[in-house]
Amino acid sequence: MPKRPINPILMLIALLVLVAMILACTPESQESEQNTQGLSTLEIHHAKLFSISYHEGYKKITVHRTHRNAGKSEMYYLFEGSEIPPGIPQGAMAIAIPLRSVAVTSTSHLPHLELINQGHTLSGFPGLDLISSAYFRERAELGQLIDIGRETGLNKEKLIELQPELVIGYTLGTNLDTYYDLSRLGIPVAFNAEYLEETPLGRAEWIKFFAAFYNAETMADSVFREIESKYLELKTKAAGENNRPSIISGVMYGDTWFAPGGQSWAAKFFQDAGGNYLWSDNEVSGSLELSIEAMLERGIQAEKWIGIANFRSREELRNSQSRYRHFTAFEQGALYTYTKRQGAKGGNDYLELGYARPDLILADLVSILHPKLLPNYETVFFEQLKP
Repeated sequence: MPKRPINPILMLIALLVLVAMILACTPESQESEQNTQGLSTLEIHHAKLFSISYHEGYKKITVHRTHRNAGKSEMYYLFEGSEIPPGIPQGAMAIAIPLRSVAVTSTSHLPHLELINQGHTLSGFPGLDLISSAYFRERAELGQLIDIGRETGLNKEKLIELQPELVIGYTLGTNLDTYYDLSRLGIPVAFNAEYLEETPLGRAEWIKFFAAFYNAETMADSVFREIESKYLELKTKAAGENNRPSIISGVMYGDTWFAPGGQSWAAKFFQDAGGNYLWSDNEVSGSLELSIEAMLERGIQAEKWIGIANFRSREELRNSQSRYRHFTAFEQGALYTYTKRQGAKGGNDYLELGYARPDLILADLVSILHPKLLPNYETVFFEQLKP
């Protein structure tokens, strides 16, 4: 009996069914990895100073402003494997990922590594005593984290010896030569400018910047969404309050009172917590430099004084400047500092974890300004000054 010819249409259908079955059996972990690698874009909702784009064989991070006076953007090209993909421009900063060893230069960088489960890759930090995180303190004590600092800045010799795969730099524009020297010596540097963001959620969203170096964008997006959700829920609660207590902030250094500008991330915190920051009407995104006379003129009757540097008591504050006693907030003891959580060697956790977890800071401020909204709440970073 002659063989029946194979129907090519049926053969094609069978092949498609087989492919579908194979794809359906792909392990979950592999599927997750493919999804991460297959990103065409990563949504960034609040941060304004960096962006990430995805291309064939690499991704590009653009930091739009590395410090206040920066005249150009910086671009970093991230790739996997041992060969630089042809799409990356010649002479560009090309960085092999995922990172196995990294040095960071600000305490505000540390929580992001922990939040995406990459703290074990941290090998160097300048000034280990500044660290509050119990996890990183333990790594330092075990010799797994090396001090790369000195009084004048970064210790280039230590960094050359350590040879991290990347240094994540923080700069005000005054120490650029050190970073450029490291790049010329074969140690890549990527600048982190989260401190220039003008909103609390904008600063926190830099977790996605860190995640890109580890192919951990999906995890970072999930962590950030949770932080964002908690923050916005608190903001909505506070927005329903008609009474908005008046606020002053900052202290004197020499003859100058340094206070948050009206468009700074700190001023945004006060607004979102349901407060009336008395300098919210100016356009400064950094710090204001004021005289004590100017502070007294506008803020003498302010109900709350929030952000009093490292003072530990009202008496200590008064001894530093006798004219502080004229403020109503001082007289009534409505004085709040952000020094409640200290590291084992004196580091301030507000300056470390706080920037990555603005939901915790906002909860503290809401409890100070509108305590009935968060009954039985115990603050994380802020505490009222002792008499």
